[in-house]
Amino acid sequence: MKFSARLLGTVAVLLGLTGIMLAALGSHLVDVNGVVNGAGIWQTASNIHLFQAAALLGMSAWLNTTDSRPLLWACGMMLAGAVLFCGSLYLKVASAGAFTGAAPLGGSIMMLGWLLAAIALWRQS
Repeated sequence: MKFSARLLGTVAVLLGLTGIMLAALGSHLVDVNGVVNGAGIWQTASNIHLFQAAALLGMSAWLNTTDSRPLLWACGMMLAGAVLFCGSLYLKVASAGAFTGAAPLGGSIMMLGWLLAAIALWRQS
């Protein structure tokens, strides 16, 4: 297996593990800080976190079959976007609303990652 695919697969699995852990934590703790719709915000972060983990795990298998630069960029952007987006939402709830800034940037980066994945798919022959 290619190193880049193995590394991405490992990161995806760890992203999935932390997604499950944070989803479970959120189901017990989100109402503590009194953030308006804190449970919904935490749930959104958990869902995106887990979806990105699954997508990246699949992309690691795809990466093992190709040397696509757009695919490598797509994976990196999807990972960075997930960390910024989900991390920002988790911190918003955990800090009682004090931290909110990076979610829009993270979401935009994730979307660009998905677009790059589409480009990689269409460039493959």
